[in-house]
Order: sequence, then structure tokens, then C-alpha cells
Amino acid sequence: MRKVLATLAVPLALILMLAAGCGKSDEEKAEKKPAAPTAQDVKTDVSKAAETTAAYTKDQLDKMRTDAAARLAAMDKEIDALSAKAATLTDQAKADAQKQLDALKAERADAGAKLDALKAAGQDAAKDLKTSFDAAMDKLTKGYEAAKKEIQK
Repeated sequence: MRKVLATLAVPLALILMLAAGCGKSDEEKAEKKPAAPTAQDVKTDVSKAAETTAAYTKDQLDKMRTDAAARLAAMDKEIDALSAKAATLTDQAKADAQKQLDALKAERADAGAKLDALKAAGQDAAKDLKTSFDAAMDKLTKGYEAAKKEIQK
């Protein structure tokens, strides 16, 4: 009987030792446990967020400026084409067209000034200046359409 118990005790002891060795050590458990954020971690995260926000805002402002300049450049081409058309008209029609074109060029100058202000503006003022530029472009577009209608009569 002792022999049987001794024979069973040895494998049982080995199994218990192996089972105890399979568990994670306290060091491994501590390593996997997420550390509480420190004040420095928070400062770093806030700093990164501020940098990312500033870069995004700058990119959006640059895109707004580029789009506004492209809109004005496209309108310049339209006005040039209209001027070329007006040059082919007869004397009285040409004089009437020139008045329309002069008014259109004044509106274009206003839109150009607003674009220059938008390009020079900081992030805080850009939104208001963009609204002002959009209003000037709407006025210029309406003036262009009216002049085009008159010149093509």
C-alpha cells in the first residue's frame, strides 16, 4: 500500500509543481496592468492634440484661400471672354457694353481686395473675411450674368 501511495505521490507532486509554474509571475501581471496616466502624459497628449488641431486648421485655411483664388481666376477668364465679345460689337452697342464691363471690373476689384484681405488674415478673422469674399463673388457673378445677357443681345 505504501508503495502505491509513493508511486502516486511522486506524479502528483510533479503535476502540482508544473501547475504552479504555469501561472503568471507577479512581475508579468504588473507589466500587463495599464499604468495610471501621469501629469506628464496628459501634458504630452494635450500638446499633441493642440498641434494636430493647429495643423488641421492651417490646412483648411490654406484650402479656403486656394479655392477663393481659383474662383476669382475663373471669373477673370469669363470677364476676358466677355470683353473680347464686346470688342466685336458696333459703336453704340460697344459703348453700352463698355459701361457694363467697367462696372464689372469695379466689382472684380472689390472681390480682389477681399481676396487679398483673406490671404493676409489670421485664423480668427478668416471666417468673416470668407463670408465677405463670398458676398463679393456673388455680386460679381450676378453682374457678369447681367453684362453677358446685355452684350449677347
